[in-house]
Amino acid sequence: MHHASIGPKGAYGIALDSDLFPAQRLICVAPDAQHWTFSTSSAPVSGQAPSLRAEVQSDGAVHASSVQDHSASVEFEDATLLIDRAQRSAVLHGSGTADGELLAHPVLAALGIVAAHWAGWVPLHAGAVILNGRAWGVLAERSVGKSTTMASLARAGHGIVTDDLLVIDDRLHAHAGPRSIDLRAESAVDFPEAEELRPDLHHERSRFRLTPGPVPASVPLAGFIRLEWSEDGVSTTPVRPVDRLAVIGHTYSVSARMKNPRLSLDLAALPMYVVARPPRLSSIPETIAALESLAAGA
Repeated sequence: MHHASIGPKGAYGIALDSDLFPAQRLICVAPDAQHWTFSTSSAPVSGQAPSLRAEVQSDGAVHASSVQDHSASVEFEDATLLIDRAQRSAVLHGSGTADGELLAHPVLAALGIVAAHWAGWVPLHAGAVILNGRAWGVLAERSVGKSTTMASLARAGHGIVTDDLLVIDDRLHAHAGPRSIDLRAESAVDFPEAEELRPDLHHERSRFRLTPGPVPASVPLAGFIRLEWSEDGVSTTPVRPVDRLAVIGHTYSVSARMKNPRLSLDLAALPMYVVARPPRLSSIPETIAALESLAAGA
């Protein structure tokens, strides 16, 4: 699989005209990707509030709550990200805004969500992994072990497209996110290679970050996997087509209708499976084998 090594750098299908992000977190995106400027400012936000507002949830996910078509504001605990559609610019206002790791995630995810929504693409609170040459979206509720599963898949040699925000374009391609997988302290014990990050604008406790290997800027999407807990061993269950649309809508990162309704139907037509496993790390090898088997048969 080809991984571009030259070209504009960015993530989530957009190019970033900024030197604030750690180089190892970004990827080479498509030459025709939209270019966005990104900067920081210690000045407080002034003037009328933009018409899209968003929040960072307790698990670090970014969720946009009210959408118009020209500007956006994402509130962090001590900072505010202002996004201007016409100028294709993003400015992070507030204290402690210069930490590059914080900018790589979760701040960049906020820009990725807004840019994807405005483009008529689909931003989902999900990860994605390359199995059998194609991307599979990985969905899960909070505290169901998604990032631990993603970290284990990376350790097993599978390409991680993205950990926390899955951007899907109108060709049904999944766009790569920053090269990072974030783990809570209790999960990071099993991944000593993870680097500890200091508490940031949203997280009061330290997190640990893994750096997955390179992947293409975008990968064709094969389907979705929804992770769940079960004490009855590892199992896989197909999701009925009639139920897939609700699952996808539940993970949509904007509280508004998708701009491209046909795209949502195209996504619901892809295969989707519930993969349940016991909440123990010892179940991971069997889980990975189940995922590999699903991808091989799709």
